[in-house]
Amino acid sequence: MFHAYTAWNIQWNFRWWEEGDGRCRITSNRTSLQAEITLPQLNTGDPAVRRRFDLYLLALRAHEMEHVKIARDYGRRIDEGILRLPQMPSCAALTRAANGLGESLMREAAVAEREMDRQTEHGARQGATLLGD
Repeated sequence: MFHAYTAWNIQWNFRWWEEGDGRCRITSNRTSLQAEITLPQLNTGDPAVRRRFDLYLLALRAHEMEHVKIARDYGRRIDEGILRLPQMPSCAALTRAANGLGESLMREAAVAEREMDRQTEHGARQGATLLGD
């Protein structure tokens, strides 16, 4: 069971120019990231429990922000990658290449997140644990 969760989505929207002979090139791209972090709340008036929880929450929030950072980094890679695509013989081929690149990098981002969670034991190695001192 996890106490926090980060959900994110990256979207890209590119524009292209088609030459008279059908060749096509990217003219612009806008990549956006939407992220939402869900964190637990504590419902107690006990000051000792509150202090312990507040430390836990700081570490947990920092861990979840690493998920956002991964998404932000991959969003930037998608944006830059689409803008660097070479001219292609058709706009259909260019569209397939741009979307394929974005989808591939989204899959890589998911792998990077899983690896970060594995290395940090879902934040426990970063202090996001309620066990022990």
